[in-house]
Amino acid sequence: MTTENQAKPAVFHEGEIAIQERLGVAQRMDKFARMVVRDYMPDQHQDFYQSLPMLFAGYMDDENNVWASVIAQPNGLVSINNDKSLSINSKPFSGDPLNDALRAQALNASTPVRIGLLGIQPETRRRNRMSAQFNALHDKGFNLDVVQAFGNCPQYIQQGHITPIHRQKSDQSRVLVDEFDDALSAIINKADTFYVASSTKAEYHNASQGADVSHRGGRPGFIRIDDNKTLTIPDFIGNNHFNTLGNFLVNDSAGLLFIDFDTGDVVMLTGKASILWDHDSQEHFRGAERMWQFSLTKGYILKAAMPFRFDLQQWSPNSLMTGTWEEANTLTKQQAMKNEWLQWHIDKIVDESASVRSFYFATDSNTTPDFQPGQFISVKVNIEGESHVRTYSISSSPLDNFIRISVKRDGLVSCFLHDNLKQGHAIEVKLPQGNFTLSNNQLKPAVLLSAGVGITPMVSMFRQIVKEGIRTRSGRNVLMINTFKDKHDQAFFDEINQLSGDANGHAKAVWLLTRPSEHAELGVHYSSQGRFSQEKLQALLPIGRYDFYLCGPAQFMQQTYDLLIELGVPDSDIYAEAFGPASLNRLNPEPQPTDVAKSAVITFSDSGVELAWQEQDGNILDFAESHGLAPDFGCRGGSCGSCKVKIKQGQVVHSQQATFPVQQDEALLCCSMPRKTQSDQPVKLVLDL
Repeated sequence: MTTENQAKPAVFHEGEIAIQERLGVAQRMDKFARMVVRDYMPDQHQDFYQSLPMLFAGYMDDENNVWASVIAQPNGLVSINNDKSLSINSKPFSGDPLNDALRAQALNASTPVRIGLLGIQPETRRRNRMSAQFNALHDKGFNLDVVQAFGNCPQYIQQGHITPIHRQKSDQSRVLVDEFDDALSAIINKADTFYVASSTKAEYHNASQGADVSHRGGRPGFIRIDDNKTLTIPDFIGNNHFNTLGNFLVNDSAGLLFIDFDTGDVVMLTGKASILWDHDSQEHFRGAERMWQFSLTKGYILKAAMPFRFDLQQWSPNSLMTGTWEEANTLTKQQAMKNEWLQWHIDKIVDESASVRSFYFATDSNTTPDFQPGQFISVKVNIEGESHVRTYSISSSPLDNFIRISVKRDGLVSCFLHDNLKQGHAIEVKLPQGNFTLSNNQLKPAVLLSAGVGITPMVSMFRQIVKEGIRTRSGRNVLMINTFKDKHDQAFFDEINQLSGDANGHAKAVWLLTRPSEHAELGVHYSSQGRFSQEKLQALLPIGRYDFYLCGPAQFMQQTYDLLIELGVPDSDIYAEAFGPASLNRLNPEPQPTDVAKSAVITFSDSGVELAWQEQDGNILDFAESHGLAPDFGCRGGSCGSCKVKIKQGQVVHSQQATFPVQQDEALLCCSMPRKTQSDQPVKLVLDL
């Protein structure tokens, strides 16, 4: 006996299924597609198609070339015959190969032609797709029968208005192209949208086979012209149907369509496609899940053909979370500068609370660097002739198009930043570093626990989880619990609440005030009075497994950690920002190193200083400072890497709290001491300082 789903024919063909299985989504997509992929047009699809002034088509000609086309008419482009049949009431543009394909099909009806259709409504960013079969030509255009019909999400569609305009017939012509010359390259380089057609082979045995046309969007510069015949294109996260890439697996023919609305030029290209599963450039291209390449066979530019102008109203938020090839190249080069001091400029300054101020940076390359939510940057400033280094957590998300730190006015350097930094000022920074980051387990809910300015790395994590949920449409659940004294101290209150509202129930923020003033309203400015407690946590969280992230003053960190341990939370599920005095006393601390030298001679090569060190002198940073040297440092806890130096001779031992990664020939001065040798020879250590 078969179930209803098993009795139905497969929605996807072998190429699509192969990719879904490779990525572990095949079973889920089969179940989902059987509910949303239909062999007819629902009422809303019928209304949608009849409202469109443009329709995109994908097909394979009788020479097995795949093309993407656009058919345009201000009014009455599509009429619905019934829920399984529609009429296209306009012919393709003059010079479009689709005209020849339709005529050939009309003369040879024994060989059915499948045509993929795509409708997009730019004003609403709605999108619907269809696989159809040619039925017949008519005076105005042609008829199609529905094979598969389904909707798509609005990802990467730029919102705007389509306005009819008159193009001069005298300006219209068809130009043959066989390479990416300067004129064609200019159209591709400025494109934020194009359309890709693909197809299975011409023998159609079931509804899952046929042609398809799909939308691709991003920021201008997301298509790379490798040479005069080849393009490399990132594949961003989508609906997991893999109609395009699945077709590429069984038939490498592909068609691309670009529209230059300024000139009305329509670019139609046909060639071969190949999927690049783990390409080197993918690592630094934001949003790229994989890459694919297009090799040009031939194409046409239909000059001044498009009778519309497109007025951009708003960028797709998904497009803004993706990268460009220029940025990817810059990020690749930045890896070589990971430990160098760079000069950035202050782009914007925003007060987040009575004592916390955010500094937005314009980087030296105008490219937001790669980082993980929860990491920090090191900042170097000169105060009265002395150099000072501090580390500050990043409060923006890697998916933002900006990078910022948020600093509480507390101490020499933070007061200097508050009082002296203005928009446009330059500041020395090191690229983001640190190991306090979100775990990779997207299915495990995250609980972010902070007090005071400890909220800053949590804001980065919260923003990332919400934005990633928008990008992938599969949000990780997150609960954020923030503790402040009063509402005047509540940094990021409006921002976090706005993000919570955008998260479709996946994200929640709770605000605790320990000493609320009479101006703080319960249920408006805060959720509960008092400090974080076992009762409050148990009231908010159902029984389950969570990842807990802690950041705040030392007492808050330790008390919260101890409370979680008492509740039975595994130590491995508790992550903590651990700078210097805020370091945790964990349940199972790592053993202290035993191979520290009793004595050593340390040479600081740049300074020309040679000093005798004893074990009681402690770490090398304290030792160097006690003898008049002034090395860079930030956290003094082995987390930030600001005090890292090269070892020219000898070896060091790092204490267990050092979490910043170092090579064998590097030392973190704040938590390292000379290593003893296996022989009786005196220990000698030479450092590049």
